[in-house]
Amino acid sequence: MSFPDVLEVTRYEFAGAHITNVQITIVLLALLLMLALLVLVYRTRLGRAMRATAQSPDLAALMGVNPNSVIAATFVIGAALAAIAGIMVSPITGWPTSYMGFLLGLKAFSAAVLGGIGNVAGAMLAECCSHCRSLGSRIHRPADRRFSRIALPGCVRLLCC
Repeated sequence: MSFPDVLEVTRYEFAGAHITNVQITIVLLALLLMLALLVLVYRTRLGRAMRATAQSPDLAALMGVNPNSVIAATFVIGAALAAIAGIMVSPITGWPTSYMGFLLGLKAFSAAVLGGIGNVAGAMLAECCSHCRSLGSRIHRPADRRFSRIALPGCVRLLCC
């Protein structure tokens, strides 16, 4: 049992790394979702209510915000994003299991801690830096294998994080 292929897979080579059109689509969709989440949190009434409820539910309630509704909406948005992430990672894993997102969840948790638990943009930046570092460690050229496996990920980590 495996997930059906939605897109026909085409492979490209860029700087010695192999990338597929499915991976490019995943990255673009992830960037779009990150932008949408930032707009939601920082530019909408619901986002203002989320931030107020996160700071102090009692004071938010005094200002007319229903903290229970905001918390419920936050969980719905989180569940929807988790479902979309599961759909995005399914072509990569290929085999549905109950723990197929476990390692991705650990990486996301570490990025949230590194970027700041209450800072959406910081957590997104930390996650992008983590993926840039792992991409840098996957570039393998015979002439500079030592550089690509050791120095490049370290440089990316120092520059980004």
